[in-house]
Amino acid sequence: MKMSVFPRDWMVMRLLTSNIIVTTVQYLSSALHKNFTETDFDFKVWNSYFSLAVLFINQPSLQLEIITSTKRKKILDKYGDMRVMMAYELFSMWQNLGEHKIHFIPGMIGPFLGVTLVPQPEVRNIMIPIFHDMMDWEQRKNGNFKQ
Repeated sequence: MKMSVFPRDWMVMRLLTSNIIVTTVQYLSSALHKNFTETDFDFKVWNSYFSLAVLFINQPSLQLEIITSTKRKKILDKYGDMRVMMAYELFSMWQNLGEHKIHFIPGMIGPFLGVTLVPQPEVRNIMIPIFHDMMDWEQRKNGNFKQ
């Protein structure tokens, strides 16, 4: 992710910006699914969506484990864990892809794996079924897992 326009100590602005992004993504997800899935499938749009979700979840300002417990509690009380919210959106959109999932295998395996490295158990639990689904689609396509 590119350097933020806000200094490192402007945590409130970073969190507010992240909250706006996750809220916007929640609203845009249905439009993306409706307009870019069936006959009008657009790989670039979907790839950009998944890349945004991965970058969002991995951004340093949302890694709550590295801040003090008091600050973490305040953030969670006000915003919730936005990484979890975005992971649920990512999962939901992955499920909406249907047969187009194969376009993202193996390309998104690495980025999705990076999301599972976030030290948040719920994010990991959300991502595991996506990996299972990727293996299932790879098996359907090729009959094996060889590259």
